Amino acid sequence: NQEKDKKDSCNSVGEVYNGIYERQSFNQSLEDIQPAGWTPIAKALNSIKGEMGNGKKIVVYIVSDGIETCDGDPVQTVKELKKSGIDISVNIIGFDIEDKGQKLLKEISDEGDGQFKNITSQEDLDKYLRQQNEMLRYQWSNWKDKGVKESVQESDEKRLEILDTENEIKEIANREYKNLLAAQDYLEKH
Repeated sequence: NQEKDKKDSCNSVGEVYNGIYERQSFNQSLEDIQPAGWTPIAKALNSIKGEMGNGKKIVVYIVSDGIETCDGDPVQTVKELKKSGIDISVNIIGFDIEDKGQKLLKEISDEGDGQFKNITSQEDLDKYLRQQNEMLRYQWSNWKDKGVKESVQESDEKRLEILDTENEIKEIANREYKNLLAAQDYLEKH
């Protein structure tokens, strides 16, 4: 937390957990975290740029006890990520942040189409995480239902196309059969 450590601290951005949630490995990844030093929020957001952007929705949770202190501009960073085609949602969980800091962190989450939540107790954190879990389950359920509905609709449309094509083929086959009968009758007469 000293000025002489700022450069090292501001460059100490690292991934803690990435991937499908698995309770044991997730909890284990959090065990070694010791909050200290400066707060490089913009650099942390920028760190996702290289590995993301393949059409997936990226949901980011920033857990912080303060505002950006490494001379970065997190709001501008979110704008640039979105401009580069990354579909991102930035949620910020602040721990006992003062009013000015809350406003600054909320600006980041607003720009990132996410939420800011200031947590002051374990009870607040548990409640927030339960709400997030329920919200994500609800969104997933809606996404799944919409996908099933679209899939059924597309399947029905394809079946109708197949029936139309089948009927066209039958009409052509009947017409050609009649033409062959007419040709046979003509040949027999002549």
